[in-house]
Amino acid sequence: MKKILSLLMIVLTFVLSFTLASCEYFDMLLNGEQENSNEESNEESSVDSKYYEFTINDDGSYTIAKFKDCYDSTVIIPAEYNGKPITAIAEEAFVWNDSIVNITIPNGIKTIARHAFSSCSALDNITIPASVTSIGEFALMDCTSLVNIEVDRNNQHYKSVDGNLYTKNGDTLIQYAIGKNEETFVIPDTVENIAEYALSFSGGLKNVSVPDSVKKIGEFAFFYMSRLECIDISENNANYKSIDGNLYSGDGSKLIQYAIGKTETSVTIIESVTAIGDYAFTACESLISVNISNNVTSIG
Repeated sequence: MKKILSLLMIVLTFVLSFTLASCEYFDMLLNGEQENSNEESNEESSVDSKYYEFTINDDGSYTIAKFKDCYDSTVIIPAEYNGKPITAIAEEAFVWNDSIVNITIPNGIKTIARHAFSSCSALDNITIPASVTSIGEFALMDCTSLVNIEVDRNNQHYKSVDGNLYTKNGDTLIQYAIGKNEETFVIPDTVENIAEYALSFSGGLKNVSVPDSVKKIGEFAFFYMSRLECIDISENNANYKSIDGNLYSGDGSKLIQYAIGKTETSVTIIESVTAIGDYAFTACESLISVNISNNVTSIG
């Protein structure tokens, strides 16, 4: 009887040990699979998060909040992150980058915020996809190497003409590609508005012709154009005029922009002027003297 009881105890101990070992094995296997799954998921996410910081939008899509500087000259912006679409590029997301030469923006991006790519000094080409519905102010300002802004022909809000960015109906010049080496630019006669800073920082342009269709020139549209010698306003333009190649209000009461690329060393402000615009002479290297009449009551 004692032998039978001993044998039963041995069998029971063996069964319990096997059961516990099996449970531990399957638990380890399951945990291992979960860890591997997590590692794979983290690895998948880190492919994008290594270069980008994201914020999540109310609809579950993502915005690129910040591009982390790298030395890649070509950047292909991802269309998805964590299985969700990327629909926006945030304000200043790529600002001041000096390595990127070409950027590919995927179809699906709807919003490019203000200053998103401003002062990207090496950027020479960018394509706006059909999905983009909003481009913020100064998004491509001060990109001194930029020679081509391409817009998908199916985009319903924007278009490209000769590599420059316009609204779809052509009534607003949003951004001139300031890296071009052309010296003369004739603004199309469809244009009614020239956006703020639209041609600023161009290092090549000497002459800009403005048609009579233009009703509004945004602030600093011709700012810091180091070679600019003449802003030629159509004689039929009722809102602005050109005198000696400089930009004035239509009634001649305000000097808006002096063409700072001129070589003359002295200038006399005309008698009709009562106001001189903000930064009207900024970065002018040739002038030694400016003669201002008693009629001027405001200097920006």
